[in-house]
Amino acid sequence: MLNKNIIFALLFAFNLINGAPAPIAISEKRINELSEWFAGGMSEYQKDYDKANPVIKAPLDANRYTQTEADMKYLFDSNKSSFLPSFFNSIPKITSLAGFRSQEDKLIQWVLQLEEKKLSLKLQPNIAILTKNILNKERENSNDYVFYHAHNLQYGLIFDLYREIENFLTHGISIFNSEKYDKDKLDTNKIQLRAASGINFPYKNINEFIEYWEKYFTSSTWNDDATPELRKNIISTNLALFGNSANWGESSFYYFITSTSIASSAGLLDNIFTTWGFDNKYKTELNKLYENFMTTNTGHLLQVFIPAHLVDQYAFATHAFATPYRYKITNTFVQKYSGALNLSRHSDIKSILDLYRSGNFPIGSFDSIQARVVLMPSFFNPTNGIKMFRYTTSGLELEYGGDYRKGLRIIVAKMMINYILKKQADILNGNDLQLKQIFYEILQWADLSAAQQAQIDKDKADNLQKLKDKDKTDKENKEKADKAAKAKEAKDKADKEKADKEKEKITKQYDLGWKYFVNGNYLKAIQPLKESADQNLDISKKSSASDALATIYAYGLTGVNKNLNLAKQYATTAVNSGATWAQTTLDYINTEIKNEKAAKEKLAKEKAALVKAAQDKAAAAAKAKALLAAKAKQFKTTTDLLTKQANIIWQFKVAQASKKALLVKKLAPQVNKLKKDLVTVPVNIKNAQGQTPLMLDPRRAPIVYGLEKKKAKVTVNAKDAKGKSVLQYLIASPFAGNINLYRALINAGAKVNNNDIKVVQNKLKTKPKQLKPIVAVLQQGKKLNK
Repeated sequence: MLNKNIIFALLFAFNLINGAPAPIAISEKRINELSEWFAGGMSEYQKDYDKANPVIKAPLDANRYTQTEADMKYLFDSNKSSFLPSFFNSIPKITSLAGFRSQEDKLIQWVLQLEEKKLSLKLQPNIAILTKNILNKERENSNDYVFYHAHNLQYGLIFDLYREIENFLTHGISIFNSEKYDKDKLDTNKIQLRAASGINFPYKNINEFIEYWEKYFTSSTWNDDATPELRKNIISTNLALFGNSANWGESSFYYFITSTSIASSAGLLDNIFTTWGFDNKYKTELNKLYENFMTTNTGHLLQVFIPAHLVDQYAFATHAFATPYRYKITNTFVQKYSGALNLSRHSDIKSILDLYRSGNFPIGSFDSIQARVVLMPSFFNPTNGIKMFRYTTSGLELEYGGDYRKGLRIIVAKMMINYILKKQADILNGNDLQLKQIFYEILQWADLSAAQQAQIDKDKADNLQKLKDKDKTDKENKEKADKAAKAKEAKDKADKEKADKEKEKITKQYDLGWKYFVNGNYLKAIQPLKESADQNLDISKKSSASDALATIYAYGLTGVNKNLNLAKQYATTAVNSGATWAQTTLDYINTEIKNEKAAKEKLAKEKAALVKAAQDKAAAAAKAKALLAAKAKQFKTTTDLLTKQANIIWQFKVAQASKKALLVKKLAPQVNKLKKDLVTVPVNIKNAQGQTPLMLDPRRAPIVYGLEKKKAKVTVNAKDAKGKSVLQYLIASPFAGNINLYRALINAGAKVNNNDIKVVQNKLKTKPKQLKPIVAVLQQGKKLNK
């Protein structure tokens, strides 16, 4: 059975009544009326003029600077006049947060002077208002971290286009629907930096992203401006509104007031139309709108706020051109991390920003540090707490209800309505509840039958309920996420308080240890200095404690044994922490270690020589002893062998004597036959293979033995043409197990060799009990025949 949704999708997608499979269409006139109505209805959700214009005085945190305030304090305190020399003539040196804020109006005047004198721009009071709004926006969001990015005003149209498309999709339901749909208002400042659906981010996290690009570049310097693939995932930002004051080419504020961009905006509008499949006729309307309203000579500034618990997931500290920051600032600095070039960088940016905002930044390059914000799909999630605000002096941002905004909404409405009508079948078959609801509302403007209209009303109501259910689930998920974020924030705060207490404790240990060291009480100085040197203390104190420990261990001061390895460890820590004076101590330690190593090597050689001499002496004695033992063993073996041989011979003779009568009687027939054979066949005659009668019939061996005794000339040791002896023939014959034949042959004078014994031993594997005594006879025969 067909799914109900599929049936209605087919019904709405084609005009089946007339029999023509054409999509439901709405006349151009009706679309224009619908777009006007849409734009007018949206205005009630966009009354942001009052929100953007007034200066909001947020409660100020007396103990913490905003990032721009910290940057300005650095410029004031160090008299960095490269940004605008006349500024420091008009504003006294400011050393406190209260002093900075009390002179904010003078700061605004300086901005106006900058615009008028430095850049020869036409004076525009709006820039003073925006500057004040920007500073107050930082204070309002002081729990987050801020990043600034700017480009030319042409990008403004692209941003507005993205935003109004999102406006349409988010609020189209509440505008069209007669039953108010309680959806949260669109955050109009959540501007799309990129089309989230087009983001390709095949990395697990920001560190994997950085390491991938470290392998891509062939040197330690990156170049995001020359690498389009890299630019797709990052935006270049300053950490303060006036960041990089000494280098216009790296300043977001400069790009803003001069409407400058690194990358061209050409083709972006074409990309949007191609991606969505919008009708190209609306490009002309958009370009005309831009020409009529965007006449300012300043650009487009973005202010991005990222929550504290997320900042390390989306941003990293850099030099110009996106190169990860290579110089040590805080203890998050990682030396030789696992990148392809074996480089170094800060593993997170939060620790730098915390130090940044303390107003006590330790290095002079404070103003020049940049950041890259990494764009990944989760960055665009509306529930993650990331906020973005845009600023322009064109007046467009302050006129949400003006002609520009209304005109843009009408164009976007027409673009989206045409798009939805073109994609109606896909929308009805898809899972996008929001687009379905808008499509149902658009169909109210089409000429449909009463039955069709009734079905649409029913499906619209069903779909609206699904949307409400989804919003409820989304809200619950957001509440869970917010709760988790607050819990993490509370934990981070508690961890920081704990770390601060620990730091205070270690600092006291440092003060105590340093006091002992200066007064010459080195034994008491060691433990407190160790505790302070081994912890993440202030860099100067850490280096001082390390250098003091290195000195104590290197020179073995008063009651302390020398320990050059420990001394080198602490001296190296001191040098790496910036204590250049500790290099002298480190050089001395390295020399001592080298001398100590040389002395140990010399001692080791002398010891080795003595050991070798002793070993040689012992080896000679052992050799002589072994030789004597071998001779004694050989003598004993010979004696034992002779005794065994004598026993065998005696036993053999006894056995022969006892069996002689029986043997003679038993062999009488064979003897008589052999005697007859000897008369007719010569005993030593050989056939063509060189075989004698004895080889062919080894059983004649006893008779041969008897003939030998009678001095008959029988050649017992004869060999055939292949060199095979009579004994070998016996071994290979069926009579190989007859021990008496072996004894007869041996007694007749047969030679026994190792090969004979080896062949018999191989047979032992299958008939060990039968053949083992034969091997003994053969071995004895070999000895007797020597």
